[in-house]
Amino acid sequence: MNNTNYLRTVLVSIIALLFLIGLTAAAFGHGGMKHKSSSKETTKPHHKPKPKKEKKLLYRGCPSCHIKTNGDDYTLWGDVKRVFRNHRVSAPSGKPLNENTQVETCLECHAAKSNGKGIGAERSLRDIVHPAHLFSKDFQELNGTCFSCHNVEWDGRLVLLSRKIATNSKGIPKKIPIPGALRIRTYGYVSMNVFIGVVSALGLLNLLTLGLAYRRKNKS
Repeated sequence: MNNTNYLRTVLVSIIALLFLIGLTAAAFGHGGMKHKSSSKETTKPHHKPKPKKEKKLLYRGCPSCHIKTNGDDYTLWGDVKRVFRNHRVSAPSGKPLNENTQVETCLECHAAKSNGKGIGAERSLRDIVHPAHLFSKDFQELNGTCFSCHNVEWDGRLVLLSRKIATNSKGIPKKIPIPGALRIRTYGYVSMNVFIGVVSALGLLNLLTLGLAYRRKNKS
């Protein structure tokens, strides 16, 4: 009977020991895997991919956008025909209006007078193209700005870019002076510079006349 109890006690002890060894091994294995995973997260942190920068399209000068593409006519004359169906088909100079028409030809009628109208039309070009561009979805999708059509001269005045302008990635013209840059005139308007020039010329002429008269008087 004592031998039976002894064997039973030894068997229970062995089972208990094996159970404890199993628990220890499981706990150690779990902890080791956890530590290994933590080590990976520490050495190689997770970074969100950086969003790709959208490439902006740089168009400068009227013919950069006003072209024929994919069967669609976006030339100056093509746009005119869509909007003004009864538009004349030739300029005052006799040039025919077609897909090769440049903005200089448009200005034969649509250059602005001091009263806001065109010199040969009801509306000036500036009153047509500015709202037509700035409220255009197509112009916005092409990242159009004031500098798509204009450049600033040394004296702060705007010029009209009548030709396609070659630029670098920042939109800076590659060639200076810019080919086809047109000074924007207002007909029937005398600028302050012209006024000052005329007054100065008249003043000098008056001084010269007085000087000659004084010289003749002394001779006599």
